[in-house]
Amino acid sequence: MRVKGFNIILILVVFSLLLVATQADAGNEKRRGTAGALELLIPVGSRGTALGGNVAASITGVEAMFWNPAGVAVSGASAEVMASHFEYIAGINVDYAAVAAKFGSVGTFGLNVKTLDFGDIPVTTEAEPEGTGQTFNPTFVTIGFTYSKQLTDRIAFGTNIKLVTESIQNSNATGAAFDFGLQYIAGG
Repeated sequence: MRVKGFNIILILVVFSLLLVATQADAGNEKRRGTAGALELLIPVGSRGTALGGNVAASITGVEAMFWNPAGVAVSGASAEVMASHFEYIAGINVDYAAVAAKFGSVGTFGLNVKTLDFGDIPVTTEAEPEGTGQTFNPTFVTIGFTYSKQLTDRIAFGTNIKLVTESIQNSNATGAAFDFGLQYIAGG
């Protein structure tokens, strides 16, 4: 009975957090389009990408780490691994790897890493618009830790904590991102 009461309280807390969540835009309106960490928007996994991202309610398994972390717990497997490599627009290479494992009634834990490789980009200046002969290679890396748990036979909860790093020539930035997800399994 205690576990059931705890699950109900957890569900109410999560729903309350979802109701008060808002989008926060920082920065100057004139700088719109120059935001950082846009690599978080690049999808991974063939199923979710093929369906245009319309999988948040139904995705299961290790691929769910990107779309809805609650789906990781819904998988029937005790452990899963996923790795992908694809060429994104303008020759940008995206590599993604993820692993998830169930730990009994504690829940499912996962780790994922996404990197973007832009290749060598020539350094240009006002004085040398054709290039200086030097190159630089931007580095974008996202590392995510996932926890997911099936609360009841129909409700699953999951969260991601992500460390996001970007490095472009002499500029570096590091930040954190958090995802929360719920899945309700309808039907029989």
